[in-house]
Amino acid sequence: MKCEDCNTKLNYFALLESFWFGFKQVKCLRCDSIFEHTSFNRILGGIIVFISTLVSNMTYIGEKALLQTFFVMLLSMFISSLITPLIMKFKKIKTKIHEK
Repeated sequence: MKCEDCNTKLNYFALLESFWFGFKQVKCLRCDSIFEHTSFNRILGGIIVFISTLVSNMTYIGEKALLQTFFVMLLSMFISSLITPLIMKFKKIKTKIHEK
């Protein structure tokens, strides 16, 4: 995703961190514009949890393998969340462009 004001690409890891830690706002490093997550991103997060749970249930072997099933669920959540910054959508809420 690029900033609407200065056309700077937003940091992938900042977007990912924002997604992992409660949909926090993201700030453009160049012009200080602030973006917030849209409801699409929150739905996307729910879908990731649902799919990860579904995958772990499909791989569930029995009570002896409960730890492995939990690990599969966490691994699938982690892997699927790595692609989310590529498809997330943001809404600009504040612009702080400093004029020269």
